[in-house]
Amino acid sequence: MCPNTEERAETRAVLEILLHQLKRDYHMRGLNVCGIYCELTARLEGATDTSIVARLKREAWQYKEANLLSIKLFNAFNTHAVAYQAKLEAEPLREMRTHRVVYGEGFMMMQTFADGARAYIIAQPILNRIPSLTGKTLGDFAHELHQLPRQEQERVRRAFSEGNPRLYARVRDGLIVELERASSGKLLYFRWAFYTGNKPEHAIHTLTREDQAAAWELLKTRSNAHVTPTLPLVEADVTNHAIASAA
Repeated sequence: MCPNTEERAETRAVLEILLHQLKRDYHMRGLNVCGIYCELTARLEGATDTSIVARLKREAWQYKEANLLSIKLFNAFNTHAVAYQAKLEAEPLREMRTHRVVYGEGFMMMQTFADGARAYIIAQPILNRIPSLTGKTLGDFAHELHQLPRQEQERVRRAFSEGNPRLYARVRDGLIVELERASSGKLLYFRWAFYTGNKPEHAIHTLTREDQAAAWELLKTRSNAHVTPTLPLVEADVTNHAIASAA
């Protein structure tokens, strides 16, 4: 213990101020008193994909519903997650690299940087392909797009709509025409293919969030128009076979 009375009193006053501020700060207090909140926050701060942020928000909700996370800490985490997601969406995601791959006429080589690691925009290679995209290469483009974090996918889609507007319009308008003419079996196939994980090379996944939402809305409308009160077993088997064949 410090023998100086004045220093002890001054130290105590500072600690009481810090303690008072800590009690008022839900975030800092949560990190110190709640293991679940601390773990969720650590995982959030290491996330590079907005889909991970969305998953963490769902986990926080489940903990709240199970009474393992207080409402105050749930709200604090949700606010932090929303701000972090906005940060990811605002700037292109970069990663540090110590080398790059150089392509030439019939060769490929790896070049190491002498001055250390450099920051690279991870979506830049696919962004560079947009002006030269054609209908034949669109499937590969969509598949590569699927490998990017969710917020980077949307960034590339918007660049596609602006950098190659003629092809983008063909994809968007052609999909609308397909949906309007589709049979009930084809509509079921579309409902399966429109989910990213099922058929990532489908053209729907190269459209912006707004155009995808419009396509989904048309798909729902057309699907409801084909709904019948009862579906015979034979017709259901034919429909399932059509989906399997189209996939």
